[in-house]
Amino acid sequence: MLSRRITNAVDVVVTLAALCQNGPVSIAEISSRLKLSTSYLEDIFSRLKKSSLVFAFKGPGGGYVINGSLDEISVIDVVNAFRAELHEELAVTLDMAQTTEKQPQFLSDMQVIFHDFLQSYSLAKAVQLLKDTPGFQAIEKPAQKIKLDNRFKFKPLTPPSRPKAPNSIFQLYQFQS
Repeated sequence: MLSRRITNAVDVVVTLAALCQNGPVSIAEISSRLKLSTSYLEDIFSRLKKSSLVFAFKGPGGGYVINGSLDEISVIDVVNAFRAELHEELAVTLDMAQTTEKQPQFLSDMQVIFHDFLQSYSLAKAVQLLKDTPGFQAIEKPAQKIKLDNRFKFKPLTPPSRPKAPNSIFQLYQFQS
């Protein structure tokens, strides 16, 4: 019922959620784990960024993190990021099922059940299931504290130095004690 692209997007988000506990995760890391091309992953991440499911950090040490709590984001949120593709797929399925009158109702009922199940399945559950699978290894990097505000550290300005002698006669009053 779901296209390969949507199931890959769910795999990507669950893998990202499992790995981003210590900071941003690069596309290269996800690509090596899921055996998907980086250009394909960039396309998936662009849709996920548009739907505000992930947040991107640019520059060295950058990557993607999940934007929100894993308990609050459900699998249906990821599927809805690809809603247009899902609707095209359902339209083709319903067009093929127009042969009898009961099949479209059956597909509609099945779609409701499927939607309710994915709505109740949180990313936290999916991540726990992934972490329990044998062979899963988390990324070993030092924990980073991610701040979305004040990501850039500015040095304080040095106070202006006071000249030791006047530059002109008009500044003479500043140097009289």
